[in-house]
Amino acid sequence: MTMSLARRTALIDFARACDAYIFEDDHNSEFRYTGPPLPCLQGLDNVGRVIYSGTMSKILYPSLRLGYILAPEHLVEPMIKIRAVIDQHSPAIDQATLARFLTEG
Repeated sequence: MTMSLARRTALIDFARACDAYIFEDDHNSEFRYTGPPLPCLQGLDNVGRVIYSGTMSKILYPSLRLGYILAPEHLVEPMIKIRAVIDQHSPAIDQATLARFLTEG
């Protein structure tokens, strides 16, 4: 679902007022074919209420099953601990190759 800029801003304001977080799964934002792209919620958020999730499989190639999360700094360590418990089978070689590609170009 694509929300207008006004609704996006209102949602962030609502999350701040409720002391809640928004999880933005932005895996298809690159595929907007009409009009200019809308800013993601995370890019509009100046109060740390949005956890942003994306994927490399849509950008590079479909069989690369790696994603990423941008989160407020105080949530990073808890998320790393949770990931260690629930995800023990991510392809380490793919992760290392992608990290090198992102670092070196």
